[in-house]
Amino acid sequence: MSLFLAPVHTWLFNKIRLFEEIEQDIIEQFPMILTEDYLTTIYDDFGYPLGDEPIETLIDTSNIHGWLQTSINRAEKRQATIIKFLNEQVKEAIDTVCAVYYKMGKEKAAEQEEAFTEANQIFTKLNDYLLEGMPCDRVNVVIEQDDNQVIWLTSTCVHQDNWSSVGMDVVYYYDFRAAFIKGFVEGSEKSFKYHYEKEPEQKHTIVKV
Repeated sequence: MSLFLAPVHTWLFNKIRLFEEIEQDIIEQFPMILTEDYLTTIYDDFGYPLGDEPIETLIDTSNIHGWLQTSINRAEKRQATIIKFLNEQVKEAIDTVCAVYYKMGKEKAAEQEEAFTEANQIFTKLNDYLLEGMPCDRVNVVIEQDDNQVIWLTSTCVHQDNWSSVGMDVVYYYDFRAAFIKGFVEGSEKSFKYHYEKEPEQKHTIVKV
């Protein structure tokens, strides 16, 4: 157990916050369905979002790793539950959620101070946003990398347990994540494109065109 905050802890905390920001954007798309009473029930089951408080006032410094992992699990289960409910109520819900993820990706790309000129730069920066478990999980494996192209495989799924535990197929999350990456790449530099192959394995490509 760690007793002291390190940059990696703040880095991961900020990724959880972004994931919860996406959750809030999803909620705002369905105000008539995701009522205050419904959301209160969800928060009672999975905890409230972290909010705007600094990490120092929220985290359990006696068990930093455990607190971060618990926060990830709660955020993923909460969002999966909300999306499952929406999918049961609204025909176009999944498309709307994908659009929210895509828009957030573009917004984060627009926040960059300098334009990306290399595929490596885009891929590296993406890792500041995508919530792929803990750093030790080593989810993504790069199989080809240079200035013009990065190809990687998602070799480990750290989302399956959280999504399946609430009765939601994790494949939906893969599509949401791909939408975010597509938005980020297209919002970063027009000369780069993103390709995603779900089968036979999750293969991602950022390529200069």
